[in-house]
Amino acid sequence: MGKHRTAQQDAIFIAFMERHPMIAKNYLKGDKLAAEAAWKRLSKELNSVGPPVKEVCEWKRVWKDWKSCIRKKINNNRLEDSNACGKGSLYQDTLPALEDAVAVICDLYDKPDRVVESRPKARPEISNRLQLQDIKTDHDEVTATDDDDEEEDD
Repeated sequence: MGKHRTAQQDAIFIAFMERHPMIAKNYLKGDKLAAEAAWKRLSKELNSVGPPVKEVCEWKRVWKDWKSCIRKKINNNRLEDSNACGKGSLYQDTLPALEDAVAVICDLYDKPDRVVESRPKARPEISNRLQLQDIKTDHDEVTATDDDDEEEDD
């Protein structure tokens, strides 16, 4: 697989998204034509310093994938923090400056962590030891009702 973008294209992406945070977060209400025109300008600027050279939809995918990768790192760090005992985890992902900038622009640090929140809470232990006399069977119920019927007939 080829390279997705260069360092210069990363810098262009960051500068553009800082100027257009609603596009960066994909909060496009109403003026989608203006947003599409902005993406076309960005694509032209990114392609001017390429390769790689991509279509608008491909650059959108690169941005979406980049954010997704950063979001996963942040969520992993939160999960590791919640599982850590003592000094913290050795498995934390450090975000380089560019990825940190993307996280700040897109408010990824402020998003709730779905992974940690959806993790089931610890349940109290339930004893699996059952006594045979505690288990009621269909036969026990039938016998009891049959005995009752016989007494009524007397």
